[in-house]
Amino acid sequence: MKYGIKDVIDFHVFNENGDLITKIHSSVENKLVQDSDRNTSYLMVKDALLDIDLLKFMSKQDSTRSDYEVALSKNKETVEIGGNGIIPCKIVGYGLARMYECEADVEFMVDIPVAQIVNKHDFSLNGVDPSEFDIIFQILPYNDQGTFYNLTI
Repeated sequence: MKYGIKDVIDFHVFNENGDLITKIHSSVENKLVQDSDRNTSYLMVKDALLDIDLLKFMSKQDSTRSDYEVALSKNKETVEIGGNGIIPCKIVGYGLARMYECEADVEFMVDIPVAQIVNKHDFSLNGVDPSEFDIIFQILPYNDQGTFYNLTI
């Protein structure tokens, strides 16, 4: 069977223990690419919205605040941007594909069991369009055969 991928993929990002960190449902572009050395793959997500929960996870910032801290901040968020290191995670993506033979849409899933957020981000600001937030995930092989991810249709 042949399929056409017709839309961006919605991603759910989990910590290495499998706890949900965030759902990225607002991406405007996704790319899955493999390095020329074939030892590493990358998932690049261009998100239309700034995801505070993901930023906190990337900076390894504790998301719990006391009532006193909430009162001081008037419910505004302060996120520490930057830091060094790699943040391990797992990713599951959901999307739609169109079957070539009958032109019916079917759901598909991308399972990325071993990934890490490359603590690098990009804000695109131009004063006209809403800013986009780029996130780069490095995908590592999870078995002896060098498998990076699973595609289920």
